[in-house]
Amino acid sequence: MRAFRLVYVGCVLASPACLPLGSTRAADVAPSSIDPASAARFASAESIAEALAEVDRADDPVVRLAVLRRAADAVRVAASENFLIAEDFQAVERRREQDPARAIEAWTTALERAREVLLFRPLREAPLPVGFPEPTPLGEIALRRYPVYRAARTDMTFLEGRAFWTLFGHIRQQGIEMTAPVEIEYTDDDAPDRKKRSMSFLYRNVDQGTLGRDGKVDVVESAEQTFVSLGLRGEATKARTDDAVRRLQQWLGTHAERYAPDGPPRVLGYNSPFVPDSKRYFEVQLPVVARQ
Repeated sequence: MRAFRLVYVGCVLASPACLPLGSTRAADVAPSSIDPASAARFASAESIAEALAEVDRADDPVVRLAVLRRAADAVRVAASENFLIAEDFQAVERRREQDPARAIEAWTTALERAREVLLFRPLREAPLPVGFPEPTPLGEIALRRYPVYRAARTDMTFLEGRAFWTLFGHIRQQGIEMTAPVEIEYTDDDAPDRKKRSMSFLYRNVDQGTLGRDGKVDVVESAEQTFVSLGLRGEATKARTDDAVRRLQQWLGTHAERYAPDGPPRVLGYNSPFVPDSKRYFEVQLPVVARQ
């Protein structure tokens, strides 16, 4: 039976490697050198802040509402691939508020949430395996290429906690540092019947450890592969994961001439259960192959 994977961070224990990356100001979030897409997100977040400041200075409700709507239109263009922002704005429009005060409040709230999405960066609790790409931006779908990586894997048919401590004991005995993510594989049954099958801790480097069986742990190597990925925040519940898989399948449907599905989906989570939902981050992914 093919596997469905969930991956989440293994930095449940306190570690000097845990690095907070979240912030509420673009100046605090933006690194000194960023890619054009990230720069555009930061610029859009700053434009929202400027619009909200302009609204605070204005007295006329008509002027305030016009500023908010112009800002929302600009964000739609700048963040056209972000489904969280798009659906939030659509929800405001569907309400068709006739009272200017309520409309101003609704658009202000939606723009504040949009700014938070644009500035969001995952809380890094442990290092990635060498060569892993950066996480997919929150609310966006993007392609991600993963290199060959080595992992320690164990069965989790019974208790999830038992699998975690089995793997933790293995890496401790082998002197291997914890990384993010930790991988959980699921059976590839239809959503109602999908079950957890195994858990894996990913090694930092492919030259660590020895392939093969070590007690209840199998040390394995995963092949290089491309995934289409969706970045999300909060808890990776079954309902949210199923919805994300549906969105990714829709994306594949619109890009069918270039990409084909190449296996079961997986979820990559980057935070322990102790991280608040507002900062907890995960990705849902489908493996794909480029069509010839």
